[in-house]
Amino acid sequence: MQKSHMAQISKRVTVVNVHCGQSRKRRRCIPRKKKPKAKRFCWETICGRIFQLCSDEARTYFLSTHPYPAAMVRVDNDSKCAMTVFIQLNGKEEVIAQIEQGQQVSFNVASLKSLRVECCGESGVCKGAYLIRVRQFER
Repeated sequence: MQKSHMAQISKRVTVVNVHCGQSRKRRRCIPRKKKPKAKRFCWETICGRIFQLCSDEARTYFLSTHPYPAAMVRVDNDSKCAMTVFIQLNGKEEVIAQIEQGQQVSFNVASLKSLRVECCGESGVCKGAYLIRVRQFER
């Protein structure tokens, strides 16, 4: 408990703190939290050409091993027929998209397992390109 006494000397106010009993100062050290380092990542680019017959089954153009990386997938359709793109994610999830003639489509996925393309048409040959930008954290 602190008590204060005031004494007035030549129109000045002086505050005197008087402590009754023993006074102990306790000092707790709180460790400073270190700022977490920002995770740095790098991009790796994988690209290739799509060239297959329209009557064929879906062809796999990319297959990842575990762990499945986050990636940006871009598919270009340069043929006269439509393409169906199957992007398999981690687990049993799958993204299916139809890409029309002359169209370019991009997908941003959290975990990429495989990329398959199937040609839907009767023009004979399905042509195009794919680009995969894999994001991986630096160690």
